[in-house]
Amino acid sequence: ATSGPSWPLAFWSVGFDEVDGQQTPVVWYNTGPVADDQGSVTGVPTATVVATGKPGGTVRPLITGDASVAYVLLPEPDGPSRLWVVHQDDLGSRGTDVTFREPTAMVIGGDGALWVADADGLHVVDVEASTVAARTVSDTPIRSLLPNHNDPDHAVLLLDDNGVVTSVAGTGEAVEHYR
Repeated sequence: ATSGPSWPLAFWSVGFDEVDGQQTPVVWYNTGPVADDQGSVTGVPTATVVATGKPGGTVRPLITGDASVAYVLLPEPDGPSRLWVVHQDDLGSRGTDVTFREPTAMVIGGDGALWVADADGLHVVDVEASTVAARTVSDTPIRSLLPNHNDPDHAVLLLDDNGVVTSVAGTGEAVEHYR
């Protein structure tokens, strides 16, 4: 199982579990003691499964979010990864109709939007709409994303397959390029 690097994601984990004899991607919410006031893990956290994908996916699940909601890409047996919006109490948790091919990174950008990188490029996802939708802002495959919380006008920093680091505005347009 994996969890993200920021503090709220200490409550969330994703990975694979054996469900009815098949490897199935799942999302856990940690329900036990996770950390003391210094931020160090105390004991073994207990967790409950709050979302279960389809068995048979093999790509690594990805996760980002905050203490109450996680955005998760769970792999499906036929190749793509489906975006799930998962709540800690499981109420309103759902798989969406949005899928990504070979996702490599997912972050909440400095603009508060959900950004996803995959083999088809960079996408901004509107998770607040009644029907979750993704808009492609670049068709260059992306290796990694980093939220830029210091400058909301430049929502994310990305490293593309050409080795170029770019600061990207919330509109999706490249603002600055670095090598």
